[in-house]
Formats: sequence, C-alpha cells, structure tokens
Amino acid sequence: MSLSPDARRFLPALLLSVLVHALLVWRIPLSLPDREPELPLLQAKLEPLPSRPAPAAPPPRRKPKTQPPAPPAPEQLTTPSADQAVPDSAAAPADVAPVSAVAAAEPEMPPAPPATVINRTPPPLPRHAQLKYAVTLDENGLTVGEARHTLDIVDGRYSVKAVIRTVGLASLFKHVEYTQISQGAVTEWGLQPDYAKEIKDVDHQIQTFEMVFDRTGHTLNFSQGRAVALTDDAQDRLSLLYQLSRMQLAAETLPLAVANGRSLEHYEVQIDQQEEIITPMGKLLTLPLHKIHRPGEEGLDIWLALEYRLLPVKVIRTDRNGKVNGAVEISEIRLAD
Repeated sequence: MSLSPDARRFLPALLLSVLVHALLVWRIPLSLPDREPELPLLQAKLEPLPSRPAPAAPPPRRKPKTQPPAPPAPEQLTTPSADQAVPDSAAAPADVAPVSAVAAAEPEMPPAPPATVINRTPPPLPRHAQLKYAVTLDENGLTVGEARHTLDIVDGRYSVKAVIRTVGLASLFKHVEYTQISQGAVTEWGLQPDYAKEIKDVDHQIQTFEMVFDRTGHTLNFSQGRAVALTDDAQDRLSLLYQLSRMQLAAETLPLAVANGRSLEHYEVQIDQQEEIITPMGKLLTLPLHKIHRPGEEGLDIWLALEYRLLPVKVIRTDRNGKVNGAVEISEIRLAD
C-alpha cells in the first residue's frame, strides 16, 4: 500500500514523537557527547592500604656503662644508635623525632621513643582523572542527576572541576547545575588551594561564591567581602575530597578546616573500619569517614576506595534534622598518568 505525499511528509515527525515518548516512559538516560576526550578506564586495581599499625613499643632500656661518654654541645643532636630498636613505621627519617645527646647519655632513663608514622606512603594522585557519579536525593532513591569530576596536575599545579546537574525526568521539572572549581599548588603535604569557586544555578537563578586563599597574608577572602584567618591546612569542599588521601588515615580522627563559600568551618571526621559497599561500578572495598557532629548540625560521610588510589567513590550529606538530602556514588573512573 503506497502512502500519499502528505502522509510521507508527516511520518518522520510521528516516529520522532513516538521515540521521545518511549524514552520518557522507560526513563532511558540521554547524554550529549563530552567535549573533552575521555581517558582510559581504570581497570588494574591497587593493593589495599595496610591495616592500622599497632602503637610502637618504646626501645629497650639501654644497659648502663661504667664510664658514660661526655655529652657533646647542647645544640648538637644524634640519631639513635644501632642497638636501639626502631619500629618499621618510623623508617622515614623526616618523621622521626631526633634524640638529644644529653638524653642518650643518661643510661638510667630510657630514651624517648621516636614519633610513630601514622600514615604510610599514600598512593600517587593521577595526573589526569575523570570520575562520573550517579546522584540521588537519598541513599537508595532513583537517580536524578549526574556528577562529573575532572582532575589535572601539571607542573606542580592542580585544577579540579566538578559539575552536578539534573538529568532525565528530573531535569524536566527542575533545572539544577552546581559547578565547583578548585586550583592551587601540589606540595609535599598534598593539595594547597589558592582559589576556589562555586556556582549554583537553580532554574536559571545563579549564585556565585569565590574564595581566595592568601597564603602570604594568612587570610581567606570571600567574594561577599568577608575575610577570616587562614590556617595552613585549609581546604575548599572540592579539594578536600582529593586531599584526604594525603592525610593520616590510620588515625582514629582527623581535624579538618573547610571553606564552604561563606565561612571556614573546623570539625573532625571519624575514620571507621574498612567497609565493602555496592556501587554502580560493583563492589568496592572502602575506608569510610564520618563527620563528627552534634544534633542540629549538618552531617557528611565520605567513602574512599582502597583499591582505586583512595579516590572518593561515595558521598552522603545530611541536613540538620539528620535526613539525607543528597548522595553520589561512583559509576566510572578514568585515569591517565
């Protein structure tokens, strides 16, 4: 049966309408091609971090000598002698507290034990990384958005960008796009931001927050005109997710200083035991960190992947009433070194 010219003209429009209707009904996600080339998928797993080391035992008491050697000048320091037992965790010379010659010359008192190195050598940060996350309103809810992180480290400088946006049916009811940018130096202690920016776009109502970390003047300046004292360990909310792998993760708690766009918050996170979680990538062995907060304060939970360079693979935020108001879970990791 042949179609009339009018029917042939309207057939493509009819098929397109049916296709769009099917996509909406079955919630098939649509995404446009990325402008930046994608990095190779991370497939090879790294070894998990060693378990938390036991507290180092003090070195054995030195046997007294009949004629102790004369102590050198007070300003001179000596390293532990060969017969002193030094724990493996204190192997890094930079982290070992020097033993003064005066203390070593007094045999009746045991020398002070060297400082315990809590964190082993952390896995290297990738030079380039692209991470994708599924975003839900609660921990087990439907996916309402996606988040994409891009990390680049070049010539001792880092740049991280994160974009969270609603997708699928959720984007038809509410347009949300949240962009975070963090830039700074890569030091022996990890990431040290000097500039951060947050852009919130809700139904095209845009708010922008900028933060300048003045390391020389020890001041954190906010775009609203406020300035506060800047501590050496201060991070912004985005750089924090990648700085955690540089920190002492074998401790029980960690103090944090985090700039949120309006102020500099100081709090602690508790480090829990290893936990296996289910994500869109499958089962992952993780190290959970939970913000210690009082009733009426916002909560924050972060899971770092032990097998994937301690990258953040899950984040949950709770409101002041203890209700989950946002969760992201990793769906894809791409790295290039």
